[in-house]
Amino acid sequence: MKNMSPNTITIAQFSIPYGLVGQALSSFSYDCLSQILNSHFSITDLNIEKTENGKPFLKGSNIYFNYSHSREYLVIAIGHAPIGVDIEYVKRSINVPKISRRFFHFSELSFLAESADPHHAFITLWTQKEALIKANGSTISRDIGRTIEKLSSASSGDPLYLHHLSLPGFYIGHLACRLSEPEFIYIHAN
Repeated sequence: MKNMSPNTITIAQFSIPYGLVGQALSSFSYDCLSQILNSHFSITDLNIEKTENGKPFLKGSNIYFNYSHSREYLVIAIGHAPIGVDIEYVKRSINVPKISRRFFHFSELSFLAESADPHHAFITLWTQKEALIKANGSTISRDIGRTIEKLSSASSGDPLYLHHLSLPGFYIGHLACRLSEPEFIYIHAN
């Protein structure tokens, strides 16, 4: 993969050891990123910095990454252009009406109300929006109320496209990038 195509996005999947939270989870995520970048991209010097909005990036590299975790699962997405990824565990308890009214646009509230499974629709919509926000380098607190359409075109340059990720069990995930038809390479790392 050292010479991967610009249309290729690597999706590395990891199981998180039970009980990892806070700094230990951050360290685990960093170690997983380091492992994938070293073994599949020959990047050994992780000079990671953060944008003003807190999005991590590799300084001086044409490789972009983003990661997300939920419960005991971590996904790291790596490509040649800005990228955003979000995953969520479907079986968790969520007060869909309360959270939706607080964070979603009224058109999205109608979509959820008309859905046969509002819980599943909420998680799908949330992961799509968070992936777009991350790809734009923005923050949830600033942009979660914007519609998918506005978030998809908010980035400078080409529009962002959403892609459903193939994840195991009770996880839903989406990736946002500027590629309409990327080639995904899935790596089950541990």
